[in-house]
Amino acid sequence: MSITDLNFLGIFLPVTLLGSCLFAGALREIFLLGASLVFYALGCPSYLPLLLGAVLFNVLLGRIMGALEERDSGRTLLLGAGVLADLCLLVYFKFAGGDLPMGLSFFTFKAISYLADVHSGRARLHRNPFHDALYLTLFAQVIQGPLSRYGELEPVSEKGRRLFLTLPDPDRFSEGVFRFMTGFNKKILLAGVLQTIAAEVFAADPGTVSTAYAWLGSIAYSLQLYYDFAGYSDMAVGLTRMLGYDCAENFDFPYMTESIARFWRRWHISLGAWFRDYVYIPLGGSRKGGRGRLAFNLLAVWLLTGLWHGTTWNFVVWGLVYFILILFERLTGLPGRISFRPLRFLYRIGCLVIINFQWVIFRADSLGRGLALIGRMLLPHGERTDLRALFLLRDNRAFLLAALVFCFPLVPALEKRLQKRKGLLLAFQCLLVLLTAAFFVWSLSYVIAGASNPFEYQNF
Repeated sequence: MSITDLNFLGIFLPVTLLGSCLFAGALREIFLLGASLVFYALGCPSYLPLLLGAVLFNVLLGRIMGALEERDSGRTLLLGAGVLADLCLLVYFKFAGGDLPMGLSFFTFKAISYLADVHSGRARLHRNPFHDALYLTLFAQVIQGPLSRYGELEPVSEKGRRLFLTLPDPDRFSEGVFRFMTGFNKKILLAGVLQTIAAEVFAADPGTVSTAYAWLGSIAYSLQLYYDFAGYSDMAVGLTRMLGYDCAENFDFPYMTESIARFWRRWHISLGAWFRDYVYIPLGGSRKGGRGRLAFNLLAVWLLTGLWHGTTWNFVVWGLVYFILILFERLTGLPGRISFRPLRFLYRIGCLVIINFQWVIFRADSLGRGLALIGRMLLPHGERTDLRALFLLRDNRAFLLAALVFCFPLVPALEKRLQKRKGLLLAFQCLLVLLTAAFFVWSLSYVIAGASNPFEYQNF
């Protein structure tokens, strides 16, 4: 089951929200844990025993570590055993060549952060072990994250030790509903339409593709991937807030970036933070060993990032190219050393072009096909697919224009300008809510008609 399915929207979500209001404290978390397991069972029933075993294994290790003295060497042994077991499970399914269990990559990283934070003392264990299991399986985040931390999963509106009735905070609940609708619209109306363009171009023989057709397909995919994953992240944030919890943000208008490195501080923020905290910093970060050690640490991070996304050569090369580019920026101090504003603007445009090429490598069926498509983009070819490119542009111009406009912070900028004019700000926000609700109804009509496609990052 997906969070864009009608069964989820019409049955599972209302029942879960109602149940979360009827219970409080430990009973509420047990109920949400049960709901999360039902959600997983409906979406991936054959792997439910595997999920249950992995949850039990990690929670048991975390609880044993928490019970041991801080200086006990057994804590480190348990951490090593847990991390090794989690990674072995992930590596096995990544390299086995079969279907990857739903959400396994995200579950593995959350499990490792849970064990590492318990070991280091950064996370204080909850008195209820079901809370730990809920953190690992919460249905709003189990498929694609965000990779929240154990300490972040605390109900923000619950007070006292009641066992029944937890009414949601109206402001937080309404914020959650709005974020969910926003993400739903991004996924269905924008990513869904862009996906049809990108799929057509990437399925074509690169040798027959014109330059315009190749550029259209690559830009469509760059925007599709953003709205697909950012849309899911918005829905995850919204669902988590509706349930009364906080959730880490995962995107911050990444195509507004000034550099390659800053792009990755805006894109999939929780994954970047995970690699920083559990790989880069433990290796020494940028403080030890000079430039050679810096290069090694960045190489480790980006090689692992590429392999996390996939085990084929295009993902390895994709990660290595980002390693080279980010190391170049770190060693040269670019773009900070550019004082001439037009040059800074050109550097930003160049970064976006490189990122677009990188998404071609990321999306292509193989490294060879990706490089061939980039070759068609760089060397002009005007063939009959130019007519197809013009047809696709004309037929989808409204969606393409909206996708280009809203990948930049237009709405936050308008809200900021209206801060001192309360009446206009309120009118603008009311209009925004009404438009979001109207587009949500339109999106629902697509889903009812069967025009739904799986999330891109669900495959990683």
